[in-house]
Amino acid sequence: MIGPLLQADRVYGWDPSWWPGSNGRSSISLTLLFYFVGALAVFLAGRMAWIYWKRFYKWSEPLRIYWRLAAQMGLAGDQRILLWRIARAGQLPSPLALMFSAGTLDEHARAFGRKLPASAIAKFEKRIDAIEARLFNA
Repeated sequence: MIGPLLQADRVYGWDPSWWPGSNGRSSISLTLLFYFVGALAVFLAGRMAWIYWKRFYKWSEPLRIYWRLAAQMGLAGDQRILLWRIARAGQLPSPLALMFSAGTLDEHARAFGRKLPASAIAKFEKRIDAIEARLFNA
């Protein structure tokens, strides 16, 4: 009963005898078909992984530079995260732009501060002043 189902060159319920010149046998071995489908799946998975890796690598390179530079300039972890959040809210490509220009930092910090509740603005301004003092020696 199970023997005919285990044959690799037949598909259950499919009769290849209607195909011209087949003489009752399948023209393509199912094993070959499985190898082809498997190779195609491996190729597509590899291609998707390559695309994802390239996209992630391009996105993460400026951020890695930012985190390394911010640490070398003496910014604390919460200050680095705050600058990153300000840059993300201002749709900047990288938080590095905030580290090189006091005017850019002030402009984007003001825009970010407008979205905060009134109770958090004073603390936010102190944190920005501390960041400016560290970055620009003000």
